[in-house]
Amino acid sequence: MIALVSVAGLASACGGSRLEMRIYDPSGNAKPEVATPDFIRRSVRAIRFSGQSMLSLRLTDTGAKKFKNLTRILARRGARLHRMQAIAFEVDGHTYARAAIDYRLSPNGFDGSSGIEFSAVPPKVARRLAKKIRGS
Repeated sequence: MIALVSVAGLASACGGSRLEMRIYDPSGNAKPEVATPDFIRRSVRAIRFSGQSMLSLRLTDTGAKKFKNLTRILARRGARLHRMQAIAFEVDGHTYARAAIDYRLSPNGFDGSSGIEFSAVPPKVARRLAKKIRGS
């Protein structure tokens, strides 16, 4: 499981009948993107651990490959620029988390095949978002 720290402000989930999710490069320079069909929606959970709340989710095999490709591109760009890069997690057009890709710690990006966790998500928001994504 990969833990990604949230640094974005969070708000309530947006309404709408068709759920759209994605993980992407907010700068727009890296083209790979993890999109709605790449998420295993029933896997999404709001969890609490050691006083922290997190949103945990799993990706399909294709989604894990896209995530690996995206984070590898960003890690390599970070190494060239000597600056951390970021990914964003978005649901229905609202960014719920931004996570740093540290090229020194993960020079080849992240392997998302065992799942992803976005930390520092307020408990109420994490529960509401998990319920919305699961469709329950």
